[in-house]
Amino acid sequence: MENGSPIYFNRKFVRNCLLLGLFLLALGLAPLFIPDGSLKDGETSPEDLLFVEAVLIPGGLFLCVFYGKEYFFPQPFLIISAEGLESGWKPFRWKLAWGEIKALQAFTSTYEKVRMRFLGVVLLDPEVTAEKLSPAQKMVALASEALGSPAFCLPLDNLSVSEEELVARIRTHFKGLVNLNAMYDVFEGSLGKAH
Repeated sequence: MENGSPIYFNRKFVRNCLLLGLFLLALGLAPLFIPDGSLKDGETSPEDLLFVEAVLIPGGLFLCVFYGKEYFFPQPFLIISAEGLESGWKPFRWKLAWGEIKALQAFTSTYEKVRMRFLGVVLLDPEVTAEKLSPAQKMVALASEALGSPAFCLPLDNLSVSEEELVARIRTHFKGLVNLNAMYDVFEGSLGKAH
């Protein structure tokens, strides 16, 4: 599917994630450069600092490495071709042929007052699709469903093209339903139902 229409993450989104990673990394490393006497406020223990460093440093490193790579060496997040859709990052990158897709349906996910829009893939036959997935792909797909999202979905908020442009590119190959206005209660085509 490499010969299709590539779509990247929005550069502003990638830059902001990279800056967040640098900030978390600096915050996690800051206590290493503070003299021990300045941490004696009576409420901060070395164990507290170790926990903070154990969370902030790996989180910051992950964001810096992942989004640094995306910033300096961008790779398509989504490829739309005559064969189907290809999306994600290795080793979790997934490919679906148009014949495996029943419909594409928008949904909104809200967590802690942060709303994100996605385009979920309604599978024609979830059991057949589940059989062809690698263990890593299946793990991510089932985890996505466990969180209440479809097994395969595309972020609508942070792509390099508008929703309208994305749908226009999809419609050049896919004749099924593409609904950007729908909200779903129960998402059809679940892999979890295939097990």
